[in-house]
Amino acid sequence: MNMRPLILALLVVLAGSSQAAGLRFALVKTAETETRDAFTVAGGDWTEKAIANHVAVLIEHHAATLLLDTSLGRQVDQQFESQMPWYDKPLLRYGQVTPVRDQLD
Repeated sequence: MNMRPLILALLVVLAGSSQAAGLRFALVKTAETETRDAFTVAGGDWTEKAIANHVAVLIEHHAATLLLDTSLGRQVDQQFESQMPWYDKPLLRYGQVTPVRDQLD
């Protein structure tokens, strides 16, 4: 299930309510990937390049902090090498990674 539309809808609803006084949210970029347009949008072109950002969602509401989808982390290199099929590796390479945990420390 793609959680992105649900999260965005929740953020819009919360931002418009009277409870939103202490609400803040941020998209924290951890890396970017140069891939093919066909991987990013329906009907995309296989010959066109596209840049996809890897982001974590940080929500703060008064004293509470919630981090959703931590994106690419400290172990991504090992995970990519051991779990990504060889035929996908050239198409799904990512750039320099700055894990959200390191950015928030």
